[in-house]
Amino acid sequence: MNSNFKKECLSEITWNTVASYLKERYEIPIPMCDSASCVLVIKPDTSVELQLRTDDAFKTDHISLPQLIRFRYENVSTKSYRYLAIVCDYTEFDATVLKFFNSMALNFVTKKESANLSILHAYEQWKKILAQSRMPEEITLTGLWGELFIIDLVLKDKNIDATCLIKNWTGPLGAANDFSFGNSCIEIKTTTKQSDVVEISSIDQLDADNAWIILLRTFHAPVDSGGETIATLVDKIRLILDVASQAILLERIDMLLPFHDLSKVDYFSMKTEANPIAFKIDYTYPVLTRRRMSQILADSCLNMLINLKYTLNLTDKLSTGTTDIKYLFKDIVLKGKSYE
Repeated sequence: MNSNFKKECLSEITWNTVASYLKERYEIPIPMCDSASCVLVIKPDTSVELQLRTDDAFKTDHISLPQLIRFRYENVSTKSYRYLAIVCDYTEFDATVLKFFNSMALNFVTKKESANLSILHAYEQWKKILAQSRMPEEITLTGLWGELFIIDLVLKDKNIDATCLIKNWTGPLGAANDFSFGNSCIEIKTTTKQSDVVEISSIDQLDADNAWIILLRTFHAPVDSGGETIATLVDKIRLILDVASQAILLERIDMLLPFHDLSKVDYFSMKTEANPIAFKIDYTYPVLTRRRMSQILADSCLNMLINLKYTLNLTDKLSTGTTDIKYLFKDIVLKGKSYE
């Protein structure tokens, strides 16, 4: 390796330093705050990530972390160490993201904060600037639209516990599933494609005694043709909720898209192509859950597969699905409340 690109141990990495590294074609690790436990890793044309290399950081539950539009979290185990990675796509990396990473490193190494507090405090510092830097990608907007559409649909049933429903909307919190009720979970798969194939994002998704997938087919449509914006769906839902539940709703949305910026995505409007279909996940579905895989793999192997993504084809199951989404949620909400 060129001597100009030896590992640096700086209390704060400058953009000029990183800019020179970005021109290289090989992976470059840069220790932060003179510590081997906090390393900035540049993976050319792929990603830039901050690795918190301690066992405690590795064990961090994503649900305790702020969910940022430009980032994802990964728990990674290697032969040499285990770490929690805060990952930014290569094309999204800029000077603002670097400042965010520097703040996390300072909190983690110098202030000796835990991984989740290091990220949370840095996020509080840079939240507004990060939100202004980029608008959400279409996949994020599509997912949020679909979850809000289902919430609005379910709340049309006046007998459902609206507060319980909103409290258990856990997707924006970084949970493995969009809705979690005790030993039950519901995952919304919103698609604009003419396909019954959905992506499962981890071995923890659908890992529950009573797991459901809701397939929601949509297409882009302007408002004057019946399309609804995210802001419209939020307003409809807020009319049904009490003040406390409204606050929870807005808090959840704010984790994906700052509430005050909703009007900025009014260009994004969709409508449903058909009624949503719910599928009960049983042993006939080839899903790779932690519970199933633990029967043949050791925990150390499972930890290496925690971020495994795969696809599931629902075509052969269409005849077994149900379109009574309101009844499904009402039943699960009632069962889930007994676990609170």
